[in-house]
Amino acid sequence: MSRMMHTLKYILALTVVWAVPALGSPVGGLDDGQTGKIQFESSTPSDEFSVINGRYGPPAIVEGILSLPRRAKPPYFVAVIAHGSGGVRPDREPEWAQELNNAGMAAFIVDSYGPRKITGTKTGDINVSTMANVADAYAALRLLSTHPLLDAGKVAVIGFSRGGQVALWTAFDPLRKALMGDSMLAFSAHVLVYPACNFQRMTTHISKAPMLHLHGEADDLTPLAACREYIDRLRASGANIRTITYPGAYHNFDFAGPARYAPSVRSGAGCHGEVNLDDKKYLLLPSKQPFASRKEFIDYERSCTTRGATIGGNPKARARAYVDSVEFLRQALGRRE
Repeated sequence: MSRMMHTLKYILALTVVWAVPALGSPVGGLDDGQTGKIQFESSTPSDEFSVINGRYGPPAIVEGILSLPRRAKPPYFVAVIAHGSGGVRPDREPEWAQELNNAGMAAFIVDSYGPRKITGTKTGDINVSTMANVADAYAALRLLSTHPLLDAGKVAVIGFSRGGQVALWTAFDPLRKALMGDSMLAFSAHVLVYPACNFQRMTTHISKAPMLHLHGEADDLTPLAACREYIDRLRASGANIRTITYPGAYHNFDFAGPARYAPSVRSGAGCHGEVNLDDKKYLLLPSKQPFASRKEFIDYERSCTTRGATIGGNPKARARAYVDSVEFLRQALGRRE
């Protein structure tokens, strides 16, 4: 099947995903080997501390699309794909899934917006916490572990922008333990693609699973400098993370369309805060002065954000990111030719 036909197949499937109602018939497991569009149960927590305290918010039925490789033998490695603040895009998540399939890995694109009736946005104004996306990723991990053709011990997570935060924060043990309970399941590798790093979630309890951070050097929406600082802090807390950067690449460098200035997009590039999961505190960086309340922290976030940044594709960076990610996952999960 040609790349164009493969992509059209995904687009048609995703169109169905966006049209479904909030409630449906979720599966309890994948013992029957189901692929394609799958509904499964998750939750919608409001913030990190609610998760840690066992308050998961309203239940939700979300969806994903599971695709298996054609030129490999099971059990397959599989990657959960977490979308960005604009939702699942036909020119990004399906393309990454295809690259994984071509490399002999399965892919599961999770749609956290459509089933919750959230419209993807280009401005970053989302009325659901990123913790809902984190909850969906863990729910997907639990679900995929029941599939007879997948290797339950070799599940990775890949995310873009907001999804890049999901790919990172799913390595944090306080969140995993709160959302996975007594389960020993954990992601075996994490690929975070141009995540936002100005509001830093921190913990000293971080998975030892390998992580790969990919970022455009020209990114003015989620600046590389803030991510370098954040990742240095995470490494000091035990994170096993490597960074690869791409010259001349802006935010969303894996989009099909060229980079353009977007005046309405919301940016936290001028912010510098921390949510400490261990001490359960909101802090202003670099002083580490605590905020008096979550409301004060949110007020600060609103006051420091601005509008306008350059976003869009860079073909060279996109092609390199595919190669770098596949090579990383082969090494992290165990090379299979």
